[in-house]
Parts: sequence; structure tokens; C-alpha cells
Amino acid sequence: MRFRKRAKVFPGFYLNFSKSGISTTIGRPGLSVNVGKKGARLNVGIPGTGIYDQINLSGPKGPKPKPGPVYPPGPQDPPQPRPMLLDPDAVQIKSEEVDNITSSGLADLHKSLAECKEEKEQIKKEIRYANSAYITSQWILAFSYLLLIGLFVKWIRSNVEEKKKVLYALKDEDKNCVIDVDITMDEDIHEAYQLLTDSYKEVLNIKKIWDITSVSKVDQRSTRSAASEAITRREVRFGFAALPLIRSKYKAMHLQNANGGDLYLYPGFLLVLSAQGKMGFIDLKDLRADFRGQRFIEDGTVPKDSKVIDHTWAKVNKNGSPDRRYAGNYQIPICQYGELELKSKTGLHEVYAFSNYAASKLFGDALCLYKQMVN
Repeated sequence: MRFRKRAKVFPGFYLNFSKSGISTTIGRPGLSVNVGKKGARLNVGIPGTGIYDQINLSGPKGPKPKPGPVYPPGPQDPPQPRPMLLDPDAVQIKSEEVDNITSSGLADLHKSLAECKEEKEQIKKEIRYANSAYITSQWILAFSYLLLIGLFVKWIRSNVEEKKKVLYALKDEDKNCVIDVDITMDEDIHEAYQLLTDSYKEVLNIKKIWDITSVSKVDQRSTRSAASEAITRREVRFGFAALPLIRSKYKAMHLQNANGGDLYLYPGFLLVLSAQGKMGFIDLKDLRADFRGQRFIEDGTVPKDSKVIDHTWAKVNKNGSPDRRYAGNYQIPICQYGELELKSKTGLHEVYAFSNYAASKLFGDALCLYKQMVN
């Protein structure tokens, strides 16, 4: 039997949202580093005594411009109809490799989570080994009673208890092998986040959510189509999630990704997690979120919560009338869908479509407003 000396202690991460901007504190009470718009500061002190000091690690910096007013997103340009057809030359909508999209300010969090994940995997292996040893010792104890090996029963029973303690200790280590992410927000920022959360809950009731994975131009003249673009899409699900490596009072908004790592939106950052367990972290100030309406030519079943705003034909003339040269030319509804695009300079690029425009617009507007406030 192998024995672990101790579990690795990981630093805590404290994200602070205030009118002066976002700051990140890494460490423990008595010794920590705070990184924000005013630079990096070392915090030292004696916990419980009230004695502490701060040391500027970045040197003096020039005056900062005053933040401007926050405005809600403006009206969108009239959207063009889009079908759900695929062109062989379609441009893929896909994020870069997860390892490469982390914002520079969250590199320490990325590193600590990777180390925590490696430690947790090692503990899992030892739990499997300890569980097997514990079960074996129980069988040996049972056989000792059957074979009346009285001289060894006491030793065997002690061995069972020892292996049980080891197994329970490993399970306790596994439970506590996490990164604590403590997030504090000013009242107005917290209210904006609450608005975002409430609007997201409405999104969870939307009948259809799709991940748009490719887009291509359509030659309307040759195809006789009313659509200017062709897309491929895959239905996905949204929800809330608590990740095993992160301990926080906030559950993440989980956005499933059809062709890459799933997205987990926390108050301070966006985590991208691949199926292989690789992680990328994007600071909200590096995230670009754009919401727009779409007139979508729905060649499939119209979702129950969608609004049909117009109709077209499978084959149309330039003026929009049906092309009578095609036998069986049928009418197609045009639905009003919502579309949310998420991008970052580090390589994130995801586009989602929603069958309920009104509900998705509330979420898109709330996300844009919240992101403006924490920048």
C-alpha cells in the first residue's frame, strides 16, 4: 500500500469588481498579490492582528481616464435571410485550440487549474488502488472467519480498518483538491449580473438553440434562392454547471459547443473546457459579445416559440415572386431568430442561434451591458 504524505495546497483566487475596474488577488491571508488597473501590489500581514502593509510591485503609473457612461446596445441593422443549407466551400466557425486562447491576465489561474487537475487525477488513481485493497482485505477477513483462523483475525481486522482509513482520507483529499474562486462585486455591477442571470434563465426555456458551425455565400442568381448565405447548425443545450475543479458560490452558465470546448461563463471570466480536459480562460474585458436578429429561412420544422414574420419560395425570381419554371415550387416560412456571436483576440469564435428572438435578445443585451460595466 502506498501512502500520500500530503495533498498539494493551491492558492485561492479572488476577483474583485468595482467602479475602478477588475482586480485579481492570488494567495492566502497574510501573503498575497493583487493585480489590477493600478498595477501589482504585494499584501503582507499577520492574520487576526490587523497589522498589514502593501508594497507596489509595478512602479508609478500615469493618470487613468475617467470611465464614460454605459449605454444599452443600439438598434441592429436589418438582417438578411439565411437558410440551413451547406456549401462545400463554407467557412468554419470554430475557436482556436483551447490551450492558446487564455488571456494574459488569467495565466496564473490557468496554470493553477492545470496543476490541480493533474493532482486530482493522481488522487483518483490512488483511490481506485486503495478501494481495491480495501475490498480485498474485507474478503480476507470474511475467509478468516470461515476457516477459523483465530490467531490472525485480530491482525486482519486491524488491516481492514487501516485500509478503510486510507481510502476515506484519499476521498477527502479528492473533495478538497479544488481552486477557490471568490468573486466580489460592487452593488451596481452585482445588479447587472443578476439581470444577466435572470435573462439567462429565460434562455433555458427556449425550444431550440443551435451552434452555427459554418457559413458560406450563396449565388442567388444560379440557385434561385432568396437567401444570401448558407449555414450549417447543430442543436445544443444550455444550462448551469458546477465544475469539480472550481469552488465558487456562483454556478457557471454552461454553453454547449458542437465543434469544440464547451463554454462556462462566470462573473469574471469565460472558461473553455475541451472534451479532453484542456482549459482556456478569457477575461471578460477581452471578450466581444454581439447580438443581432436574423431573418431565417426555415426549411425544417418551425419551433413552437418562433415567430414567422414572412414567407418566401424554394425558387424565386429577382423580385421575390415564385419562379413558375420549377414544378412543385413550395413556400417556405421566414422566422425571426436571435444570434449571439462571441469572439476574443486570443482566438475564441462561437456563434449561437435561438428560436425565440425576444428571450434571446434580453440575454444578449444583458450580457453586452454587463460586459461594458466590468471593463
